[in-house]
Amino acid sequence: MTIFDQVIDYVGDISIFRTWPEMHTLFREKAARRPHGWDLSASACKAVGGTQIQAVPAVAAVGCLQMSILLIDDILDEDPAGEWNHIGEGRAANLASGLHAAGIEILLGCEAPLETRTAMAASASWMMAQTAHGQELDTRNPDSEEGYWQVVNGKSSPYHQAAFEIGAWIGGAAPEIVRSAANFGRIYGEIIQIHDDFKDTMAVPASPDWILGRSTLPILFAQVVEHPECQHFAELRRSIMEGAGDDLLLQAQEILVRCGAVSYTIDQMLTRCTQVEKILAGMRLPAPEHFESLLQGVIKPAQALFEELGLQLPV
Repeated sequence: MTIFDQVIDYVGDISIFRTWPEMHTLFREKAARRPHGWDLSASACKAVGGTQIQAVPAVAAVGCLQMSILLIDDILDEDPAGEWNHIGEGRAANLASGLHAAGIEILLGCEAPLETRTAMAASASWMMAQTAHGQELDTRNPDSEEGYWQVVNGKSSPYHQAAFEIGAWIGGAAPEIVRSAANFGRIYGEIIQIHDDFKDTMAVPASPDWILGRSTLPILFAQVVEHPECQHFAELRRSIMEGAGDDLLLQAQEILVRCGAVSYTIDQMLTRCTQVEKILAGMRLPAPEHFESLLQGVIKPAQALFEELGLQLPV
């Protein structure tokens, strides 16, 4: 039985799911797809010497919290694939609030020492507050690198930091190992954001980042760093926002390569990979492969895409 199957069974006993069938159904449907990010707590739990069954409440709680975040994010982004399109913004917002509450209830009510439950709930509450602030900053579409990292440190890093921290706590790790796991998660969250920026910016046809005028790291670099094609890039970007075809998108992406935006983005990601590798080496975990596989799952696809562009990886 997978961790996702165990999680589906587990939440049936949570009070809010028993009284809110629609939310329970939505959770089961989402869990059945084995969404990325839910099982980070399981990886952390097993890495510190815990078991999969120990990790089930953590994964269930983190899953609830991620669903809450994404329900709101889809409304803010006006995502046509978001749940709000089917049930309306009000009901989607209510579901988000309910899932937030369910996540905290799971952490406070699971079979773990009181100090562990309290620490996990505090981590989850901190993460949700930070993410809400990050989502607010993102609505302002920052146009500087400083603003970009403020959004990343609000929207992406806290979720990953808390997921690893909660997993380490429920796996029975010592406080210093929990802190290192949280630090690993914080930087890993930055890596994930940079990786997603890179992938979405270089995708064809144009991703929502291009169409909605968002400033991903590669696009931001091409806008604020002086280079010979800066003005042409700005013109192409406006055309893409207005619905231009893939030919102009490809021209803009070629400028990203020539101006150094792609190299800079990959360098930022690999620099952080080196940082988390050092953190991992210092933790001396019973099963570090659970962290190592997560890291390779980000690095290898980015390296492959970078090489497809005919570029050499930064040293």
